[in-house]
Amino acid sequence: MALSETLVKMSPVKGEYYLVEREKIDYLYRNAGHSDEDEVPNFITIDGKECLFTENFIEKDGKEYEIVMVANGFSWEDIIIYDEDE
Repeated sequence: MALSETLVKMSPVKGEYYLVEREKIDYLYRNAGHSDEDEVPNFITIDGKECLFTENFIEKDGKEYEIVMVANGFSWEDIIIYDEDE
């Protein structure tokens, strides 16, 4: 799949996205060491890559998926800006 030339020129970093079945999200968090009682972060490390769980969902072929973005050469902690209340 060819990347958008416009976006490549505009962006200092790039990444990938995946559609992950909603039912499998808990497994990924547990596998990363988080339990149901934890206050879970919106990004975790999977296979050595930081993955941002966007909390945006789409339906495809009768299943619901969350859009998960994978950092490539940067950390989500460096990118995400939090309000003082968060």
